[in-house]
Amino acid sequence: MKEGEITSAAIMGGTFDPIHYGHLLAAERVREELCLQRIFFIPSGNPPHKSYEEMANAIDRYDMVQLAIASNPYFEVMDIELKREGYSYTVDTISELSKLLGSKCKIYFIIGADNVLEIESWKNSAQLIKEVEFIVVPRPGKFEEQVKDKIIELRNKGVRIKVIEIPLVPIKSTDIRERVKSNRSIRHMVPEKVEAYIKQNNLYST
Repeated sequence: MKEGEITSAAIMGGTFDPIHYGHLLAAERVREELCLQRIFFIPSGNPPHKSYEEMANAIDRYDMVQLAIASNPYFEVMDIELKREGYSYTVDTISELSKLLGSKCKIYFIIGADNVLEIESWKNSAQLIKEVEFIVVPRPGKFEEQVKDKIIELRNKGVRIKVIEIPLVPIKSTDIRERVKSNRSIRHMVPEKVEAYIKQNNLYST
């Protein structure tokens, strides 16, 4: 990837533990709606706000994303956060990606509706707000009045934030992990290659 090749892109970050069809549908709808050249999936290395004992290791989560997006030429996975020592902060990721893409590339950052309430508490949020436009996608049971009010508040503060309505897919990574642990099917919740990877590597079963 050379500087200047891409002029519009969006970041979809997260633990992707595991990645599922809800992630993929949201990313594709955002790409289509905004006519983006690329969606970068960036698995978190050591997220400061999300940690639990059964979390799959970073390499497994990265590999599952790579398998899930392989057929979409507009999707790309990046290991920026996996290579970084310490906690993975969004502002550092945006800064690094901006340098890679160059100043001509407009960068969007895709977040779930529940994350809207936390934006101002993120590290160096004032800098982050200047560098990206936020794209909010609803999550099952999460797009409530509180979130809508927060979006209005953020916009009044000058935050660039757009809501893109997509069909709600009632799939959660937490539910997938629980189903694997209890030996129940996850078919049609994740791509077949991801399902096979989970079985082959004995993820989430204990």
